[in-house]
Amino acid sequence: MSINNKIVGETISRLRLERGMTQQQLSSVIGVSHQAVSKWENGAALPDLDALLKLSRLFGVSVEELTKGAETEEASNPFSSIFDENVVDGIKEAAQSAAQTAKDIGNSIYSRLSSFVSSAADAIKGQASREPEDEDYEAADEEYAPEHEESGSALPISELIELAPFMSREKLSQLVCELEQPLSLGEIKALAPFVTQETLGQLLNDGCEEDVGIDELISFAPFLKKEPLFKLVMARQDQLDLSRVKALAPFLKKGMVDILVDGLNGIKRPTSDEVFRQFTDNIQKGAQSVYEKVKSAVKQAQQAAKAANADSDTAAEDALNARNWAWLSLNADSVASSELQLKICLTAARELSDNDEIVGILLKAVPSMDEVSTAALINELAQAGKWDLCEELINFADTSAADGLLRLATGKPEARNAALLYSSKASKEALAAFLQGELNN
Repeated sequence: MSINNKIVGETISRLRLERGMTQQQLSSVIGVSHQAVSKWENGAALPDLDALLKLSRLFGVSVEELTKGAETEEASNPFSSIFDENVVDGIKEAAQSAAQTAKDIGNSIYSRLSSFVSSAADAIKGQASREPEDEDYEAADEEYAPEHEESGSALPISELIELAPFMSREKLSQLVCELEQPLSLGEIKALAPFVTQETLGQLLNDGCEEDVGIDELISFAPFLKKEPLFKLVMARQDQLDLSRVKALAPFLKKGMVDILVDGLNGIKRPTSDEVFRQFTDNIQKGAQSVYEKVKSAVKQAQQAAKAANADSDTAAEDALNARNWAWLSLNADSVASSELQLKICLTAARELSDNDEIVGILLKAVPSMDEVSTAALINELAQAGKWDLCEELINFADTSAADGLLRLATGKPEARNAALLYSSKASKEALAAFLQGELNN
């Protein structure tokens, strides 16, 4: 079933307003432009997978809920056919607990934003009145660099929490791990949506100054990977009961839930290390088996493809010479030569008048083309002013193709929609040059 842009936009808007956030604040947390959030909520565009995952964690909802919006309880509950009502209630409670945790985290962070932004503005204003000399920087380096090297992270945890929405996960996680003192449970909650899953698991395992009970662990479940969560749960198996297992079930694999249920039924519980080792061994065995099967299938496919390539290229060349567009629209993806595919696409763009027919051939051929040929095609189309066709190829563009299109689109109002799409894939230098060109025009 296709995703309805309007429903996704309405869902994002509703969740944002429920948390008292502006579009500007949401864009800062997710790491996108304010215009991107506006386009999502207007139904003009969809968030990419990375943005959907960030939205899911921030709002405490699943990706499915973001993309499908408000549905009937029965339709949105994937467990209704296999769990009884009590289990479903437990899952609902877990979801509500996770959502409340995410909401608390958001309120905690955004309550600090006003003072943080004000302080930053004052600092910038103070520095703007004076241009420091090189000597100033050298003196600062001499004064602070040695102390920074010895003491790990120079920022206190309160400052890191305020900066968390604006930092990369990797850098934030690095600084958090460098802190010498263990964190409080509240501080870990504030950081949970913004650090890596590995760092969060490490903090809960040995970086918290308080004992993390099973109930607290349930609230962190949406932000953890399944395996680390399972290890943390098994270390607290004496706190488990049916309601807590039901709350954890949506965030664990079926085999993990089986082990927890066995423990509730009095079956001997192995240690967490034994369970994890057994679980890992099973995964490795399964992965090796799948790898061997895939390897064999790939080898057979390569042999078959090698035999067919010569015939398919000859047939495609004949079809192009005869301008047999119907055949090419069905078979362009079977052409082995990137040069021939590029030739087919460019010829279609130059000679065909039906845009839908051109797009059909492009979308058939481009997925099989290499990046160099794809960039060349987008460049040719942009030079010819076929911006609508360029838009159709956005999913296949790389940085090189995006940079080339922005250069050609500068100063052309008819190309701005295509430029907007390609700007997300362009290099910072190309984007800055494009924006400067637009300002000059």
